[in-house]
Amino acid sequence: MELSEEHRIPLSSVYKKILDLEEIALVKVDKWVLSENGKKFKLYKSRISKADVSIRKPEPVISLTPNDQNT
Repeated sequence: MELSEEHRIPLSSVYKKILDLEEIALVKVDKWVLSENGKKFKLYKSRISKADVSIRKPEPVISLTPNDQNT
């Protein structure tokens, strides 16, 4: 919900993008949290700490640095 409000985009778009990122293993569920009104929600964590993108011909190069697995 914070992403939706902060970036002024529909909540449904945020959910879709997060699911897309989860499917390609760029984010993972870090933990489940129970809100004050009894609703469960997921907190996500990025699986990468750094992304480098170089736009070169003939193709761009993307380099991803994984997060430390212990954090």
